[in-house]
Amino acid sequence: MSVKHAVLGLVIERPGYGYELYQRLNQRVEGHEISERAVYPALSSLARSGWIQQSLRDGHAHRQRVWYESTPDGVDEFRGWMGRPSDEVASLRSDLRWKLALASVEDLPDLIEQTRAQERACVDRIEALTREPQPEPPRADDFDWRPIAQLLVRRSDVAHLQTQIEVLQAVRREMKATVRRHASRTARSR
Repeated sequence: MSVKHAVLGLVIERPGYGYELYQRLNQRVEGHEISERAVYPALSSLARSGWIQQSLRDGHAHRQRVWYESTPDGVDEFRGWMGRPSDEVASLRSDLRWKLALASVEDLPDLIEQTRAQERACVDRIEALTREPQPEPPRADDFDWRPIAQLLVRRSDVAHLQTQIEVLQAVRREMKATVRRHASRTARSR
């Protein structure tokens, strides 16, 4: 998962202070609490890379706070990250989850393709797992746990991949519907 790119996306969307960005990040990706300690190193890394710039501004009770804004290079990096394929056979806790949370309608065609690629990778992995020789079922007098564990792990992996495929398909359906609604609205407004 790329906290750095998620923070960059929020700064591009609306500049802000570190703590405010931390709060917005956790609101955006509910159910996956990000530590404040992860946000500040991400901001430092982004500044070192030249993707954001810092300035001091008056904050609460006229205390000086560090204000973060994106740079043109930062916008280019974020757009590039949005378009790059996410890890294959990755869960929605990966970069794809962040990309979905931070995407604009213009990003959806790339994300639709990324979900297709991930689905293909899941199918390929399922095929590989089911092609591999299955361990022999244990005999009644056999107490060797390893073959049983191998079988259970393989079944668990296949079930996880099947669920991942279902989630990817559902996400893709919603993205396609959003793209269609957006195109229809854009055509009507011309």
